[in-house]
Amino acid sequence: RDKSGDYYFKLKSANNKLAALQVVDLPTDGETLTIYPVEFNAETTEYTVSLPCTAQTLPDVVVNPQSVYATANITVADSKATITVNAENGDSKDYVVTFVKEKSNIATLKSLVVEGYDIAFDAATLRYTVTLPVGTETLPAISYEKLSEAQTVVINKGVETTLQVIAEDGETTQTYTIVNHFYFAFYTYLFKLNMIYNTLYSH
Repeated sequence: RDKSGDYYFKLKSANNKLAALQVVDLPTDGETLTIYPVEFNAETTEYTVSLPCTAQTLPDVVVNPQSVYATANITVADSKATITVNAENGDSKDYVVTFVKEKSNIATLKSLVVEGYDIAFDAATLRYTVTLPVGTETLPAISYEKLSEAQTVVINKGVETTLQVIAEDGETTQTYTIVNHFYFAFYTYLFKLNMIYNTLYSH
């Protein structure tokens, strides 16, 4: 009530909108600030942000309400950040940012072992050769370790055993080949027998 006796009522603000929304990786230990592109619009309440496949943690969401009387609370769960803007009058509005990690295109193995043989594995080397001793009837056991749990490895055993590594993106592939020299060992054995025979019966 003012001096004239009139009453005035201040209406509480109903503005529950954001003025700005940013997604950033705040720098730590000398790292640089990373800002993820977000085309913010106060009327748009849902956003999707792509993260690199190497991301281990979710970035930070920084917001600023339009009204100085409004408050904003941020909760993060299941790769989503929900920003609840509470207006002065109690009305609320939710903005949701969903984080999606890009699928890896890495199709290399971390390790590859042929039981009983040292193949000197190198992730960049795709072809290996093992010479099997005479009398070998079964292929040596093969074990491997994936560089990413999301990779798929398809093995086809044979004289040339192949391991096709399919990256998480489902498109990038790389094939490791292990050449098993069964016949080389066998024919070497026959050649030696032939030499012994010729030596014994050539006189």
